[in-house]
Amino acid sequence: MSVVIEGLEESVLALTMKASMVDYQVRLAVMAGAEEVKNDAVESIMRGTKSGISYKKGGVTHTASAKGEAPASDTGRLANSILSLRNISDSNTYLVGSNVTYGKFLEFGTKDIEPRPWLIPSLEKNRAYINRIVTTAIKDSTK
Repeated sequence: MSVVIEGLEESVLALTMKASMVDYQVRLAVMAGAEEVKNDAVESIMRGTKSGISYKKGGVTHTASAKGEAPASDTGRLANSILSLRNISDSNTYLVGSNVTYGKFLEFGTKDIEPRPWLIPSLEKNRAYINRIVTTAIKDSTK
């Protein structure tokens, strides 16, 4: 007895193309989510509520952040350094952060400074949105 399967090559090709479309749509959704996290992190530093001490610096009154608040921008260096980049070792993963050394000290605190988190709250704020757009990307690309 022998079995002949017709259309196997076409079916494999169609499945491969569908998988590529799903991968592409998920990558776009994750990129959009990473951009939202980045934008919220910048926004929290530049415009978020600050209720720490106020002091004059160079003739300008600066209000610092209190512990638990995102850091108050002084020079804009941290906010301007925040990027979202595709991970080169996993194309469906995006990294959001800063190469400014003091960014991690502000996020997590030190023995002398209470945390001024700016990144993790931005991720948490966008977690449901990211889950929703990735789920939608998968559903829409598998129809």
